[in-house]
Amino acid sequence: MQRTSVTELHRLVLPALLVTLCLSLTSVSAQTDGRPGDDTGPATPALPDDAERLTLVYLNRPVRGVVDTLEALFESSDGLLVVTDVDANIVILRGSAAVTEKAVRLLKQVDRPPRLLRFDVSIAVFSSAQDDDSPRVPLQTDTFQLATLSESSAAVQVGQQVQIASGVQMSSGGRSFARSYQQENVGTLVKVDPRKSEQSILVDLTVEKSWLESALADNTSEVDSAPRSTVYNSTLQTTLDLTPGQSQTAKASVSGGTNSGREVEITISAAFAEPSSTQTNSAPQQSGAH
Repeated sequence: MQRTSVTELHRLVLPALLVTLCLSLTSVSAQTDGRPGDDTGPATPALPDDAERLTLVYLNRPVRGVVDTLEALFESSDGLLVVTDVDANIVILRGSAAVTEKAVRLLKQVDRPPRLLRFDVSIAVFSSAQDDDSPRVPLQTDTFQLATLSESSAAVQVGQQVQIASGVQMSSGGRSFARSYQQENVGTLVKVDPRKSEQSILVDLTVEKSWLESALADNTSEVDSAPRSTVYNSTLQTTLDLTPGQSQTAKASVSGGTNSGREVEITISAAFAEPSSTQTNSAPQQSGAH
């Protein structure tokens, strides 16, 4: 198999390509109203196996990896020339009808379009001191929805900077005091990194959450005119094998705070969306143009 880049197209296949593509595009425009890959028009006549032709293949995945696969499967004796256009993410095949048809079939098997995945994530904070007999009611709940292509990560982050009292400085006579403050960043980060998406979805899940709560009265200094606040931090890093349409729940570790303990439960579900498909345009090679 011969391989080259689109920058060498003028030396190898430009004369034939210009003639063939003009004819091909005219035909495609008349039959499909200018939409590549539309099969609603008249069927293309079958070509003899030894007839040479050009085929344009619009890929879903990066050109380089797909062409490496073709290079491993075809010998130089097959007479297959592959021209790549990385920017447009297309492959131009030149060879006999039998060889190019085989190459296109292989490309469609290898070039599986990435699937669109949707994740719904819910983060609920509970009090660990809650009576076991009473219904569990979350103190707060955050919900997020993320969409990404398979094998591509997605993340969402929200947050703010808050001011909390960090201490009190008394005057020398003890008659007055000044409260000191510090800035704290609080918020939530949710990241999903799908690693496999066939019948189920294998995903790495990362959740980081920090939030502010007011301290209880017995933790408040007598000189304070208002209760101090405390910051809780929660983290979760795990790998889940999700069945589309079904949810899973995991518990996150919690640190910080001076109030009664907190528990964080994270619920996640995933679903597939319809993929696109590999498109091809083919045209017979003009005799005498080699």
